[in-house]
Formats: sequence, C-alpha cells, structure tokens
Amino acid sequence: MKNEYQKLKNDYINYVLFFKSGNFYVSFFKDAEVLKKLFDYKIINDRVGFPLSSLNKVLNKLDNEKINYIFIEGQEIANKKEFKANRYQELLRKIDKENYHNLLNKTLLDRIEYLINYDNSNYDKIRKFIDEL
Repeated sequence: MKNEYQKLKNDYINYVLFFKSGNFYVSFFKDAEVLKKLFDYKIINDRVGFPLSSLNKVLNKLDNEKINYIFIEGQEIANKKEFKANRYQELLRKIDKENYHNLLNKTLLDRIEYLINYDNSNYDKIRKFIDEL
C-alpha cells in the first residue's frame, strides 16, 4: 500500500491520499502528519488510520480547512475533492515549522539535562541564567 501511495503521491502532491484497508482508511508520511495535526491521530510506522465510521467527521474537517483529498478503494478513486484555495502546502509548512521548533526545544532540554548530570553545580548556574531572562 505504501508503494501505491508513493506512485499516486507523485501525481497528487497537493492532496491528502487515503486508502481503504478493510474497515479503515489509512494515509502515509506527510499526509499522516496532516491528519495528526487536524485530528490528533497517532502516527504508527509512518501511517495513520481511522475507521470508516469516522469518515464524515474527516470529510467535514478537510472541507472546512480547504484541504484537497482523494479516497482510493481498490484501484479506483472513490472520492476526490479539490479546492481552488487549497491549504495543503500551507498546513505542511506550519507542521514542519512546529516540528523544527519541537526538535530545537528537545535538543536544548537534552543539553541542559546533560550539563546537570555531568556537574550538579551547573543546575544553579542554569537556574540563575533562566531567572535572569
């Protein structure tokens, strides 16, 4: 399914692609991040899935956010929606920016933890520095 996704994604760069898999729809990679952002779904192995019973909720949110989407069932496009003012790339940029800031924050916290573990006296130095900010 991931291979099929990659092939179609090249043709539909500005769409969220969904594949029907049993009683679920699944999406991968950047599209999974979009769904995580919009619905707080958990990404597992580069993919997100939701049950068919949540389809209307997902469609309504994508429509409200003006995000292009395609639903694939088997080898056929079952549902496709395209907005003139598609916000897909805008949302991806926002997600990338948030991910970048989260990575910077984690890197800083890891460095602080290392400095404190290396030498306890660093705790007071760091605390004083933060208090001065």
